[in-house]
Amino acid sequence: EIVAPSVSHFLHCADSSYTEAEILQAERYVLKTLDWNLNHPNPMHFLRRISKADDYDVKARTVGKYLLEVAALEWRLLATPPSLVAAAAIWLARLILGNDKWTPNLAHYSSYAESSLLPTANLMLNYILKPIRHESFFKKYAGKRYLKVSVWVREWALERWEEGSQVTLAQDLPKLKALNRAERARQEAAGVHGGLDDS
Repeated sequence: EIVAPSVSHFLHCADSSYTEAEILQAERYVLKTLDWNLNHPNPMHFLRRISKADDYDVKARTVGKYLLEVAALEWRLLATPPSLVAAAAIWLARLILGNDKWTPNLAHYSSYAESSLLPTANLMLNYILKPIRHESFFKKYAGKRYLKVSVWVREWALERWEEGSQVTLAQDLPKLKALNRAERARQEAAGVHGGLDDS
């Protein structure tokens, strides 16, 4: 809520089954029980922590933010712990950007081994391969402010799989890493830096 509802709103919702004093007493009881700790472990907090181990790579972090929001739209990811969503988002972002090595430092800051990230990243990738259903979400990340990551990530995925395919990352990962190695070697030979278009 942007504006906190008033007690009279709750009285109306409860059809005046309680008094204002009883509602406020219940609220105080809940807050005391929670020791006034109302923080929510947001996936973005975990993404920031993992970004430390990634030297705050802006491109990986931007793709990671996009994938965090994918997790909010893909119902199979709704119950996933925020730390796992963030770690899988950074892992998949790095894979997409051609930097697929999950270092001990990244594993430490995320508290996840690469193997534990595959199922979550797999769901994110399969969402991206579906036909676009949430147009406003796609457009949000198609803008220059977000480095056009929704467009770029979708193109990356559709170059490797058909739209609507169900990918199994565990099977496809060796091939993807081999493609990344070949692309890095090609870019090094040409003296080019890869990744998202900065324009």
